Amino acid sequence: MPRQKSDHVDSAAGLARRLRAARQQAGISQRALARGICTPAYVSRLEKGERIPSLQLLRRLASRLGVDADELASGLPGLAQDPLLDAEVALGLGDTLEAERLFTSALDPDDRALRARALAGLGEIAYSIGDARGAVALLEEAAETHPQGASAVADPLGRAYAQLSDLDAAIRVFQAALDDAVRRDDSFERLRYSVLLADALIDAGEAERAAAVVGAVLVGDDALENPLVRARLLRSQALLYEERGDRQTAERYARRALEAIALGTHTRYVARAHKLLARIALERADAAHALELLDAAYPVVERTGDPYEFATLRLEQARVLAELDRRDEAESLVREAAAALHNASPGDAAHGYTLAAEVAAMLGDHGRANELQRLAVDAQDRSKGAAPVDS
Repeated sequence: MPRQKSDHVDSAAGLARRLRAARQQAGISQRALARGICTPAYVSRLEKGERIPSLQLLRRLASRLGVDADELASGLPGLAQDPLLDAEVALGLGDTLEAERLFTSALDPDDRALRARALAGLGEIAYSIGDARGAVALLEEAAETHPQGASAVADPLGRAYAQLSDLDAAIRVFQAALDDAVRRDDSFERLRYSVLLADALIDAGEAERAAAVVGAVLVGDDALENPLVRARLLRSQALLYEERGDRQTAERYARRALEAIALGTHTRYVARAHKLLARIALERADAAHALELLDAAYPVVERTGDPYEFATLRLEQARVLAELDRRDEAESLVREAAAALHNASPGDAAHGYTLAAEVAAMLGDHGRANELQRLAVDAQDRSKGAAPVDS
């Protein structure tokens, strides 16, 4: 076992595998790699995962092997400095003001790929604050020159079309992205676009097709921790190293934060898949099965650490309990959902309060419904930077 902890290597075992593979790829022996740097016995112990080298020694070994030292240390690709990395991490963690500042500063007309990514980020921000038309304009422009093509902006673009009630366009965008994910055998993206497509299909009155789409990809999630909490910790580390002037280490932590955000996104789509199937079951007048699906989604939603996902799950459960004439339980869940929405982003809170108002009205509590609708208006105003209305 390594004698010391390290903040520049992910693990002794991981380094051992990468070092051995890089040495074999270079076609040199342990003795040749060690010459003038360390002893062959030390290289052997590194390749067994028994030691972690100093950062200086690691860089010398990487130089001899002709590989990137940071990639050797972490297993993450060693990339050139990415001017949008910090912006994308900030956006993924909901820091939209910082993300908007960084994306705007990167709107370089001479670098079409960079400009496309910046436009995509600004389009996502526009959607998050309720400016669907602005989002469509930004995202359509980004899709024309984005390095990853139209699939890179399909998620926010399709949702923006849906918000504008252009369901045909939303379905077209999501179906194309799903087809692309299937071709690439990308299970994360296949889940994402199956859920988004099914949601749009339900709104378009095609529940049977939606059930077939989402039922084909609903899988369990084996994340054992809250990925967004991990992402925030990694981002804190990135900011710390940035302040110390160590940009390479800062970027390594930032990339890990993005990976954690991606895992969090995957988990949220697993939860949404359960909720969609429950919604379809309820439309089929099978409230008992709908409740089973929602109960199964609870541990997945809990792992996301997302107050909006938690609140909307509780509201779906309340809707089903109302159908089962379990009014007291339903009212309790509406209160629990409303409390959770205090910690959601303004845009999510606005939508969540609107859903809560609908459920309260369905339960016959019109005073509570009016109160929740006022909260929705306040949250919508906050998302647009306006002063809240008086209640």
